[in-house]
Amino acid sequence: LIVPAAGAFCAPAAKTRAACAEAGVEVIAKDVLMGGLVATKYLGVAATSLAAPSLAAARGTPAFEPLRRILASPGGWDAHARALKELDAAGVGNVETAAVACFLEMDMRVVVTTSLDDAPAFEALEAFLPPRLRAPEPDADDAGVPAEAGAEAGAEAGDAPEEASPDETEAETSPPDPVPSKLDAARRAWDEAYGAAEAGTVAA
Repeated sequence: LIVPAAGAFCAPAAKTRAACAEAGVEVIAKDVLMGGLVATKYLGVAATSLAAPSLAAARGTPAFEPLRRILASPGGWDAHARALKELDAAGVGNVETAAVACFLEMDMRVVVTTSLDDAPAFEALEAFLPPRLRAPEPDADDAGVPAEAGAEAGAEAGDAPEEASPDETEAETSPPDPVPSKLDAARRAWDEAYGAAEAGTVAA
């Protein structure tokens, strides 16, 4: 399922992602860098700055339609600037890398428009890849002593296996509490900047 990146973190999109996960359908976020508007070069650029892009200058480029939507949204360019600030504050590479990581961490593939003349402005960091896309972990045999060897050594020494207490057993079977991500604030700022305008395009 292909969804617009701008609305990928709104409430309707969360329901859509959950339904896709249950059905085994992959979610792909398109135009993650919004035609180049999600970029380090626009970090700290105010709407009134000469460095801010204009529709006239963007006409005929991949940035035109994303910029039109940003300027027409309730938060305008200022909300876009806050999203860029939060992406930078996450400390996950540059703004572009952090933006891509926001989607990868939520088990989405991404479509990014980049220049054919320059190297991509982002990295796909393995730490944020979905588990199914990460490099496989080395086997126990590769780490040195096989797991069975440790068990046999304990048996030879006469060590009796310890029985787990009921509390320990419950702790092992209970799902762990979700760990806060350093990108959570960036995703909230992203949704505040673009989610309201795109919510209807990603509803299940």
